[in-house]
Amino acid sequence: MPDDSALNPLEDAAETRRRKLRSAKRDDTGFSVEALPNLSTQQVKWIAARAGSSTMEAANDMTSTSSADVLEWFNDPDFVALYQEMMENKREGFKQLATQVLPNVLTTLLSVMQHGEKDADRVKAATLLLRNQGLLVDKVTTTDPDAIKALLDEIRKPRPVYKTLANPKDRDAQG
Repeated sequence: MPDDSALNPLEDAAETRRRKLRSAKRDDTGFSVEALPNLSTQQVKWIAARAGSSTMEAANDMTSTSSADVLEWFNDPDFVALYQEMMENKREGFKQLATQVLPNVLTTLLSVMQHGEKDADRVKAATLLLRNQGLLVDKVTTTDPDAIKALLDEIRKPRPVYKTLANPKDRDAQG
């Protein structure tokens, strides 16, 4: 099992893919809308587990993955790129992982909507699906533009400037 600092066999290819991940077109929420690396579900699970664990072995245990499989994955530049992104910048790495699993999430939600045992489960799945697609929006509050203008006008008003003297002797001399 390689340690985290010794993952250089495909460094150039992985770095090229990382640059591609970082420069991908993104939607308003920051998620990529371009083609992503083709990783298996097990690889995605392992990277997510590794991000939350202190060692690679712990991630192996959490995902029931063999060390041999992980070593094999480190020969895949797409895997290495996403792994390194997650380990160096968890926020960006999370976005990439989330984008990888979205099709599975949507499939699961659709399945629960159609076959859920409880009405509440079906409703919750439908709600999540609609919210995900931007078709269900919680109440949006807006601020009155006139109130904003009045506040800005108040801020821009000239104010008197008072000079304070740090040394009390200076105050006595002026007084």
